[in-house]
This record gives sequence, structure tokens and C-alpha cells, in this order.
Amino acid sequence: FQLITQVAGRAGRGDLEGEVIVQTFTPHSPSIQFARKHDFDGFSEQELEFRRQFSFPPYAHCAVLTSRSTHERRAEFTLQTLHLRLAENLPDGITLGEVLPSPLIRSHGQFRFQITLRSHRARPLSRHVQAVLARTTLPEDVTVVFDMDALNFS
Repeated sequence: FQLITQVAGRAGRGDLEGEVIVQTFTPHSPSIQFARKHDFDGFSEQELEFRRQFSFPPYAHCAVLTSRSTHERRAEFTLQTLHLRLAENLPDGITLGEVLPSPLIRSHGQFRFQITLRSHRARPLSRHVQAVLARTTLPEDVTVVFDMDALNFS
């Protein structure tokens, strides 16, 4: 929504009319339809309701664990190991997602995987993840980053 709205805002400046052409596999997506109608209020109402129903910010805290390595299998296996350890004694109220490739799976020659965790309370979520990380020895060629209240999932 934001990107389409921003691009459309740049089209047609000055004396000339502008035209925005969006190529997509999902033309009926609510984001595209709301952007097409310049309906920020409708988009934000729908987005906030979705976030409330599925416990995403601002209605819950969201953390992302991301692994990076030049070795794809090691990056994935490291996160699978962490996933198993996070699932052990998972505190009530914490939702643990599956290990998935990051939206940008490869960046700067490194493969990236991630786990998303959500909770209505930040402290138990952060403590649980930090405790698991503290007792886990990571391979030297794998980096794991813990991002509490992540703003970006790429």
C-alpha cells in the first residue's frame, strides 16, 4: 500500500498528467484496491483489525530470530535447532512460528532464515529467547540476530 501510494503520488506532478501501471499476480489484494482508491482510512482500519486478530504489533510484541551463513544448510539447521530449544518449556502466551526462509533469502552472499515469535508481554518473550541463545553454541560460520519488536522482516 505505502509503496504504491508513494509512486502514485510522484506521477502527474506539474503540468502533465501521470499514470501508474501496477503489474501484480494479486490485483484484487486489499492493499492494491485501497491504494487504487486513495483510501488510507479504509486500509488502516482493515490492517489494524488484521493485526489485532492475529496478535501483531501494535497489539502484541513481535520478535524475529534470523540466521545468516554462506552455507545454506547450516543457516537453516542452526535455526531448526534453536526452534526445538525455544519450543521446550515455552512460556504461556508466546506463539512460536516455524523456521522459514527470510523474504530476502540471500543477501551479500549469505543465506538467511528466520523464526517469528509473538506475545502480548515483551519481558517473558525476550527472557526466553535470550536464555535459549545463552545456552546454545552456534557454529562459527553462522550468525544469529535477535530483533525484539522488529520493524522489518526482510
